[in-house]
Amino acid sequence: MLSRSKTAAVLQLTEAGIRLLDKRGELHPVKQDDGTFAYHEKEVEAVRADRLRTNRLAAKSADGALTARVFARLNAGERLTDIVVNEQLPASVVRGLAASWRDLQAEDMNAASVPAVVARMQRQMKADGKRLNQVIAAHNALAQRVYALPVTPALPCEACGSVPAEARLDVRCSSCGGRRDLEATDFGPADARAND
Repeated sequence: MLSRSKTAAVLQLTEAGIRLLDKRGELHPVKQDDGTFAYHEKEVEAVRADRLRTNRLAAKSADGALTARVFARLNAGERLTDIVVNEQLPASVVRGLAASWRDLQAEDMNAASVPAVVARMQRQMKADGKRLNQVIAAHNALAQRVYALPVTPALPCEACGSVPAEARLDVRCSSCGGRRDLEATDFGPADARAND
């Protein structure tokens, strides 16, 4: 059995810290004949081992957070010297993290999923390119049909009413400079337009 003060020394806590562990149920004191409390050595050792594991996990978590910050800076293209200054880290730590970052990036690029994604993107780009070529061809064919339409100077200017000597798809009066929006009926036979 260990006294409260020896238990505090083993766990690197104060006696008040030991009483807190008692209240939490992490330690189970045994009252002695003289009125003091003592603890089973195995229980104290188990609590010490658990606290060491917790501290190691906390340290690893802090290391993980540091690694994540440095990797984020490397992903953003920050220079190693700037990372040393901004994170206040030794150069050897930053250099080691940068080497790990490069190794992980190489592994990521060689992962089975990356070539599959790249191949899928290439197929999609090829299909999109074919569709784009089809749209361009349809546009060009439509443009040729529109330019081949017979346009007579029978389209009066909406602004002044005169019939310009020259008519274009972008109908503009040569007399006053006014514009006219063309409608589908404007492209029918000249006789039909004259009756409107």
